[in-house]
Amino acid sequence: MSFDKSGRFYYLNLIRNRLRHGLILFTLRNVLMRLGLNISPYYWVQEGLNNIEEPKIKGNPEDYPISYFDRNDILEISKTKTAYKPEVLLNEYDKGKKCIGIKYDGEIAAFMFIQFDDVNIYKRTFELKNNEAYLELMYTYNEFRGRNLAPYLRYCCYELLRKEKKNNLYSISAYFNRPAQKFKKKLNAKNLALYVYIEVFRFSWDFVLRKY
Repeated sequence: MSFDKSGRFYYLNLIRNRLRHGLILFTLRNVLMRLGLNISPYYWVQEGLNNIEEPKIKGNPEDYPISYFDRNDILEISKTKTAYKPEVLLNEYDKGKKCIGIKYDGEIAAFMFIQFDDVNIYKRTFELKNNEAYLELMYTYNEFRGRNLAPYLRYCCYELLRKEKKNNLYSISAYFNRPAQKFKKKLNAKNLALYVYIEVFRFSWDFVLRKY
């Protein structure tokens, strides 16, 4: 699962992958953030609703066991190239969040985190009740993409959380992150509200654009 960031074609491949997955506006937003301008529209989403069919993955599901990860798994993830900083993943786990993931032949293929405390997004706080959970940090490694693992992992997460009496599940979808919206749509997720966070240097605002 290792990726050589110093490789000759690393950034060329990165741009090509983002083009292929519809992440141009998402990438442009990240560029503007480096210049001191952050415009981040995002959805507050409800997941795990009724009448969801189990997603089909490419291959035998028995070859892709799903389990809660321990700290050793998090340390293994931190040694690889992902969209998240290693210290962030370890910190999230040490704060009490759970990590659930898929392995293939002993190798981590995809993972995500689950939070049970109140959720702070930009300048907004979403309070969670005892029967609620927040799903975040979904990631599938490049070599395992195209196998429908993200929806499959999410669906299995719903089933595990229901057994723990967590019936209301939520997440955030960045407006410009089309792949995230696409896989949640496969799972019948429902957008509850659209917000936008704007930051210009040291000034910031968080507005409600629409409630559904």
